Amino acid sequence: MPSWITQRPCAMSHPKRADLHTHSHFSDGTSSPAEVVGLAAQLQLGAVALTDHDTVAGLAQAEEEARRLDVCFIPGIELTADHSETERHILGYWIDPGSPELASLLERMERERRGRVGRIAEKLGECGVALDPEEVFEVPHQGVLGRMHVAEALCRRGATANVNEAFARYLRDDGPAYVPKYALTVAETIALIHRAGGVASLAHPGGEVDREEITGFAQAGLDGLEAYYPGYASSLRDRYCELARHLSLVATGGSDYHGRRKDQGLGAMTVPLEAVERLKARLPTGSGRSL
Repeated sequence: MPSWITQRPCAMSHPKRADLHTHSHFSDGTSSPAEVVGLAAQLQLGAVALTDHDTVAGLAQAEEEARRLDVCFIPGIELTADHSETERHILGYWIDPGSPELASLLERMERERRGRVGRIAEKLGECGVALDPEEVFEVPHQGVLGRMHVAEALCRRGATANVNEAFARYLRDDGPAYVPKYALTVAETIALIHRAGGVASLAHPGGEVDREEITGFAQAGLDGLEAYYPGYASSLRDRYCELARHLSLVATGGSDYHGRRKDQGLGAMTVPLEAVERLKARLPTGSGRSL
């Protein structure tokens, strides 16, 4: 049994805030999993979740450092899901990284990523920007291949001044070089997270996800809604908190920390530790977790 399943409850003697959305260099961040946990310890957070994109590779390292520093650690993941040919991101908390079904999905997604880089390069060519996929593949990197690595390749060849420009001009979700990832539907993703022993929360809905859509996700078994996120106006945050209450979802949140790749620092956005306890109360029965 993974050691974090029997890890102590989040200590209420710690400051009662949690960052439930962070990334390490195993996906598209720049910090190691141990550094993510170390920052949480320095900030005296009550809990921290590592939620790398489409990978669980950093969880064991983060959990080991959390035990060493006595930090309440939540093993997580951020899975890409498809909704009417639009990407949605689903955060999974307390997932079992040893789940064969989850491992099979992640292996499939990793295989698809290399082909995706090639298709992005083709679209860039149609925009007049030459990029050999090998320029992306040949650079050593940890973690899953994604648009961030393409953006950095564009910067290296001088096609864009920085990563933000690469996304704004070419790689954004509705950009001319955008290619969707292979992904399950939102309902399938939520169900898989539950079968892997975890709970599911919709990540950074922003202003473009409407009430009807989120209601449908809740009916599919969604457990939480990321109402606290960097850049949200207070009115938008309040709107999602109200919707979470209406749909009996847990209002979650976090910094979406990516190290040097994004401006916001770890702990820049947090939620009360009560949200962690409410999420834990929704863990699937029979998950084997001793809380």
